[in-house]
Amino acid sequence: MTNRGRMEAERFALAVRTRTLPWLDHALGAHAAGPHASLAGVSRFRNTLTMPGGRETRKELFHAGMRGAIAAMSMSGMRAFTVHVGLLKSTPPETIVGEHGPEVLRELSVDARHVVVELLHWTYGAGGGAVFGSLPDAIRQRPWAGPIYGMLLWFGFQVILVRLLDLPQESRRSIRERTALVLDHALYGAILSELRRRPQR
Repeated sequence: MTNRGRMEAERFALAVRTRTLPWLDHALGAHAAGPHASLAGVSRFRNTLTMPGGRETRKELFHAGMRGAIAAMSMSGMRAFTVHVGLLKSTPPETIVGEHGPEVLRELSVDARHVVVELLHWTYGAGGGAVFGSLPDAIRQRPWAGPIYGMLLWFGFQVILVRLLDLPQESRRSIRERTALVLDHALYGAILSELRRRPQR
C-alpha cells in the first residue's frame, strides 16, 4: 500500500471510530493533532487491555505467599516454645497427620514425620498469606487486619476442619492450649500484616 493509501485508511478508521465511539476517542486522548496522535492513543489503550497488571498481580500474590510461609515459620518457633514449657501438648498439623495422614507417613520416624509436618504447615501458611495478599488494600493495610485474619484462620479450623475431619483430640483441648494456639495464629497474622504494610522497594 502506498503512503497516500495508508494515510487514507488511517483517516477513514479515525472517522469511523470518532463518529461511532466518541467516548473511546476521548478516553484515548485523541486530539486534533491528526490521525497519528489518535493511533498512538489506540496503541496505549490496547496496551492497557493486554497488560491489565496480570503479571504484577501474580508477582504480588507470590510475594504474599512467601510472607505467609515466613509467618508460619515464626509460628513454628513459638509452638516449639509453648510445647517445651508445657503449654501445648501437640500441634494441629501433628494431630491431622497422626489421625488422617497416609500410612506411609505415619510409619516414618519421629524426626522425619516432624519435618513433613513442618513443610505442610509452611505450605498452609503460604496459602493463607496469598489469600491475605488478595484482600483489598483498604482492609489488609490496617494494623489490626493481620492479627484478626490469623485468629479467623484458627476459628475457621476449629469450626469447619475439626468437624469435617473428625478430630476429637482437637475438640478436647484445654483452655490453656486453645489460648496458646490463638496467640500463635495472631502472631502469624501480625507478622503477615507488618511485612505487608512496609513499602516494597
